[in-house]
Amino acid sequence: MKRVVLAGIAVVLLGFVVLPLGLLVRGAGAFDAAWGERAAAWNTLLLCAGSLGVALVAGVPVGWALARVRLPRLLATATTLPYAVPPYVTTIAWISLANPTNGVFRAWLPVDVYTLPGMGWVLGLHLSPFVSLAVRDALTTMDPVLEEAARVSGASPSRVFRDVTLPLLGPALVAASGFVVAASAASF
Repeated sequence: MKRVVLAGIAVVLLGFVVLPLGLLVRGAGAFDAAWGERAAAWNTLLLCAGSLGVALVAGVPVGWALARVRLPRLLATATTLPYAVPPYVTTIAWISLANPTNGVFRAWLPVDVYTLPGMGWVLGLHLSPFVSLAVRDALTTMDPVLEEAARVSGASPSRVFRDVTLPLLGPALVAASGFVVAASAASF
């Protein structure tokens, strides 16, 4: 029975995921004909990488703080607010803040929202709650005895994070990263 269910799942995945992606890749020869499409694909990859970097840098510490520090409930809830706001509203807000000609932050924040790094900044901040929630959930379900044992054994806090916590966060970070990359590509 188990094999029949797995075979059914494999057929569904083949039909609805692998086959359309295969046709897309097969039709990718069109990228050879037009430089504009190749440049657009490259810019999409750069945007995804930039927004992922910003989301990880912003989301991992917030997720750690949500799991390990006793924060007021209002502050903990406010950390998910960036994703509650639609992305176009977030973009309009950042255009008012970081516009290179008349933005409020133009003197303090060297981010031009009209460039690829600026778009990565805005998308990364918008999608960082997914990273922070994934990190929070992973740390909440992780047994703290593992970190305590490393600390008792003489490991520094940075070594505990690098050697114990980060490997245990790996699956959550991979899942959150996949979502951030997919959402960034869809937004671009």
